[in-house]
Amino acid sequence: MDFEYSDKFENLSVKCPPDDYLPKNMTVFRWVFNEITDERNFKPLALQNPKRILDFDDTTKCKSFALSVYNSEENAKKRFQFLKNTMGEKAYKTLGTNIASLNITEIDGVNEEPNAQTGHISHHLSKNHQYEKRFIIISTL
Repeated sequence: MDFEYSDKFENLSVKCPPDDYLPKNMTVFRWVFNEITDERNFKPLALQNPKRILDFDDTTKCKSFALSVYNSEENAKKRFQFLKNTMGEKAYKTLGTNIASLNITEIDGVNEEPNAQTGHISHHLSKNHQYEKRFIIISTL
């Protein structure tokens, strides 16, 4: 599978994405801004804030090229609320204002297993994903 941003993580000392990340058919949820075509909606942390990852180890750098998605709308809302409690209103400017959902398929990329406590999933997306045309905003944060 050809991955989006592979040119940026191919020189890491770890396999990226890891072998235990697998393609899956599932519905995922992600924080997005009001305009689904906003470039921030589908840009991984490593590209949103490149200086932030300079001191990361290579495993964490690899993960920072994945998109954060959640296994349920409820888990996405809970995690946003947790971060909003730390960041305040800045969370809406930095993280998003809505929740969008998408039924991803095995050709869309590979995924880690959901975090048992938060439902967070790191999703390494394939090239030509066209998520801005496929994600649908379902609720506000």
